[in-house]
Amino acid sequence: MITLQLKPRPLVAFFFLMLLLGEMHELVHIFTGYSFCGCWGVRDFNVWGLCEGCRDANPWAILATFAGPIFTFALIWLGRAWLLRGDSRRQVLGFILIFANLPFARILTAFLGGGDEVYALHVIFGNGENRDLIHYIGLGLVLAAAVPPLVTAWRAIANRYRWLYFFGFLVLPMLLAMLVIFMGLNGLLEKGVLLEPWIWGTPALVTIHTIVVVIVVSLTNRYLVELRKNE
Repeated sequence: MITLQLKPRPLVAFFFLMLLLGEMHELVHIFTGYSFCGCWGVRDFNVWGLCEGCRDANPWAILATFAGPIFTFALIWLGRAWLLRGDSRRQVLGFILIFANLPFARILTAFLGGGDEVYALHVIFGNGENRDLIHYIGLGLVLAAAVPPLVTAWRAIANRYRWLYFFGFLVLPMLLAMLVIFMGLNGLLEKGVLLEPWIWGTPALVTIHTIVVVIVVSLTNRYLVELRKNE
């Protein structure tokens, strides 16, 4: 069991780790895509694509769409394993890994008919009469991957108002990510700020953001364990 404490230092460290894991998710996409295509597609902070003509030339490139969620859910399940069987330090880091990978964002986008998982299934099986069935299958897969770690995290919280802590970590990081990434940074790209690709087909603004986040995470990661109250 973990008694959480909401102190500034671990919360700041959590926020920047969340941003880093989000960018790592996108990098897994684009590097897997490059391995199939041999070229870089267009991307921003949360949307990416294969380079022109790649999907027609190499149908297996659709695996790049699955690669991001596989990476993210692997980290979420690693967090679950640490939470179940780790020492006190690994337990709190496991809790953080579950929520910093934004599992509710994956559930919500799948529920709304979007997200990598549902999109990839539509590409593979088409968008005809089975469109709704494919949507439900994709949502089912996401729920199967996301719910068990969330149940483990729920049971691990020892605070009196367990539901408040749980839903706070479930929803608020996603809302902050939407504010910073969708409205903030992607908004700058839409205005043409550092939009030109620099390396890996990535806009310079994304690269600068990634460098800053890596630096901050390297300086603050030691504070993550402070999210757990010493008893």
